[in-house]
Amino acid sequence: MIVVGLPTGTVTLLFTDIEGSTRMLQSLGEDYGRVLHAHRAILREVVGRHGGVELGTEGDACFVVFPAAGAAMAAAAEAQNALATADWPGGAGPRVRMGIHTGSPVVVDDDYVGIDVHRAARICSAAHGGQVLVSDAARVAAPGGRPGLRDLGHHRLKDLDRPEHLYQLVAAGLAEDFPPPRSLPSPSNLPAVPTSFVGRDAELAQVCDLLDRPGLRLLTLTGPGGAGKTRLALETGRTLAPRFPDGVWFVPLATVSDPARVGLAVVEALRLTNPRGLASIDVVAERLRDWAALLMLDNFEHVAEVAGWVGELLARTPGIRVLATSRVVLGLTGEHEYQLRPLPSAEATKLFVQRAQAVRPRFTLDEATRATVADICARLDGLPLAIELAAARLRLLSLDDLRRGLEDRLPLLTSRARDLPERQRTLRNTIDWSYRLLAPDEQALLRRLSVFVGGCTWESAAAVAGGDDSPVDGLETLVEHSLVWHEETAAATRYRTLATIREYAAERLEQAGERETLRRGHAEWFAERAQAAYLRLDTEDQMGSLEWYDAEMDNVRAALAWALERPGEAGRVELALSLVRSLGYVWYTRGLTREALSWLDQIVAAGAKGPPGLRGVLLYWLGAFATRQGRAEQAAAAYREAVELFRATGDTTRVAKTLNALGDVAVSRGDGAEARRRWNEALALARQDPGPDGPHTEAFVTANLGDLAFEEGDLAGARELLERSIELLRPRGDRWAIAIVQRYLAKVLAAQGERPRAYGLLSETLSLLRAWSERTELAETLEILATLAAQEGEVERVVRLLGAAAAIRAAAGTPLGDRQRTLLARALGPASATLGRDVLGVAAEDLAEGRALTFDQALDYAAAWADQRSGGTT
Repeated sequence: MIVVGLPTGTVTLLFTDIEGSTRMLQSLGEDYGRVLHAHRAILREVVGRHGGVELGTEGDACFVVFPAAGAAMAAAAEAQNALATADWPGGAGPRVRMGIHTGSPVVVDDDYVGIDVHRAARICSAAHGGQVLVSDAARVAAPGGRPGLRDLGHHRLKDLDRPEHLYQLVAAGLAEDFPPPRSLPSPSNLPAVPTSFVGRDAELAQVCDLLDRPGLRLLTLTGPGGAGKTRLALETGRTLAPRFPDGVWFVPLATVSDPARVGLAVVEALRLTNPRGLASIDVVAERLRDWAALLMLDNFEHVAEVAGWVGELLARTPGIRVLATSRVVLGLTGEHEYQLRPLPSAEATKLFVQRAQAVRPRFTLDEATRATVADICARLDGLPLAIELAAARLRLLSLDDLRRGLEDRLPLLTSRARDLPERQRTLRNTIDWSYRLLAPDEQALLRRLSVFVGGCTWESAAAVAGGDDSPVDGLETLVEHSLVWHEETAAATRYRTLATIREYAAERLEQAGERETLRRGHAEWFAERAQAAYLRLDTEDQMGSLEWYDAEMDNVRAALAWALERPGEAGRVELALSLVRSLGYVWYTRGLTREALSWLDQIVAAGAKGPPGLRGVLLYWLGAFATRQGRAEQAAAAYREAVELFRATGDTTRVAKTLNALGDVAVSRGDGAEARRRWNEALALARQDPGPDGPHTEAFVTANLGDLAFEEGDLAGARELLERSIELLRPRGDRWAIAIVQRYLAKVLAAQGERPRAYGLLSETLSLLRAWSERTELAETLEILATLAAQEGEVERVVRLLGAAAAIRAAAGTPLGDRQRTLLARALGPASATLGRDVLGVAAEDLAEGRALTFDQALDYAAAWADQRSGGTT
């Protein structure tokens, strides 16, 4: 029955009890009764003063009702202060926890009953001793003058269906630092993960931050198969679980073959029932309408056509956020995409080591293994699944055997783990999973893109891989499926595939019988494009041409490799020689001596001579690189044969260039008269050339004559010739050649006492050559700077510059020739005199400081000094 006198309607309930009362009883013994009595007296006195009605006590618990929420909070704050400052028997005061909730309980037999009573009791149980917890309903019911409240977020409490939004009462004299409330963990069905989370800490923080942003309700993690999307999603769910009071729910879709069953998969994952036979969207939307939860949809790519189901769910459930993993975006309004890239080197290495230790516990990373592991991870594109599969093979293979085995990645990368999905037991299965989701024309395009090495532009893809059954428009689809990456460069958008995906696609290309046709088309296309780039190398568009080579060099190398596979086959040797004609200048000015000689030796070994003109080009570049390595006899023989071939074809331009090169060989032997004879002959031919190549060749010859005049002591004649050479070069815009001639001129100016201008030209030369990433000519520039430092008595700087130059030459494979060494030693005479010995003969350890500099550090060091000494003069 309803008892007259108890307030009805909306009231505020206060529950209290003593934290650790059993331990206190055992500790205080007979004094416990006096403590309990004193504690109740304090509570009753405070409660009565604030208009509260005591409904009962049970043990150390008290239940009080207030007509107003503000009064309940004020009483709780005052009571906690009084309890904290009271004089307790034995000196040990009780730590009382309190819970406050506003609701509308029913009065039955002088007592309140109903869910609000249970809610207030559960809120009290979640508190710590000395803490007052307040429900959101009590917060709303309290007047503006209530004590302060600190938001503690949503918490699940025992036996209550809905999470409770809790606040902590903050007032003068009350303790403030407490552990989180004693609540139940958020509901979740996240599967256990048998391995630790490695290498994605930055991505985890970014994804969590995105899902915390107001208004962001759909985030899709995209990336290639094996990139670790699911693993990152699971770790995100665990990290964010406390922020979603209604839980984090994982919906695996990998085994859902019918898109129409996606809704059923969600129903099952959420453990919902459907007794009325409603549509799945209605079941889920009705249940989740008031939820604050994170729904994780894993492997959505093969059911992407039902993305609209997700859109409708989000529209009907304002508190739900969705984290999807997919190789394609869902294509919904408001969707945010987070592309998961392969692991950087350091994180990939860390992952490999940890997984390796699972099968070989004593495996450690040291100086002997670090480079090998880094190489393995690089071969695997930093792909987490590939790294894990590879590390597991250390159960049977040595580290070196594993690296060798990865030359053919896909067969090696398998796992016998029974708890992995079948599609993840081998890397091939993972990629095949994505391949089978493509339309036939998209599959054909992916196969054909495997002929590109290092990526391609849209134009190249259309020319080589395009066709009626493989439209290049499908590139965007491949990007959406995370099978192809695209990146914006200054020149164009570039499309790339990971090496593991490319290997799979190449297998498919072979199976389709298209491999040879596509590789031939690829080689012919890049031979044509390389020739076009070569023709721009000594023009104003020089840097644009270089950028093309930088981007496409791997493709050009692949074209050259194809041509040399069967050089006897019609057209292949001609294509190889055509590529040599296009590449020679790039090899030379980039300082790629070893690579150039490797290719040239292969062509010579093939025995096919090709057309005389192209054969002459081959011999010309053989001579050029032999000269760089100090092999004068071999260079002279190659050049002489090239001259005869060019004469036979009437190519006077190349005759002049080769005679100029023969003059270089003569100089390296110390035969100035022979050099001058060759150069004068070349000069006459160049001046007869009516085309643009004539002045260009004349400029090179004139520069060589100027440098020879400098060595012979004719400073005025040298300066005139070198300045004339620069005048001839400027209209063509050949910055590499201008840089070389400026370097010669700098020596002359320094000898004439114009040292600031000399330093200015050397600074500009460093800048121009650095843009080419050239090595040998840069080393020679550092050596010239060393001679100037020697003349100024800066011996320490001399040694450092020489050490840096020696390291650069060693890396390029172009040591100092005998004549170069003699001339340099002569110019370094002042420094040698200071040291008391030949600077170039200084022990290797004395050059260690310079040798220890990286390429960029060496150039920065040299440029800074040249700039300082030039005083801004050029």
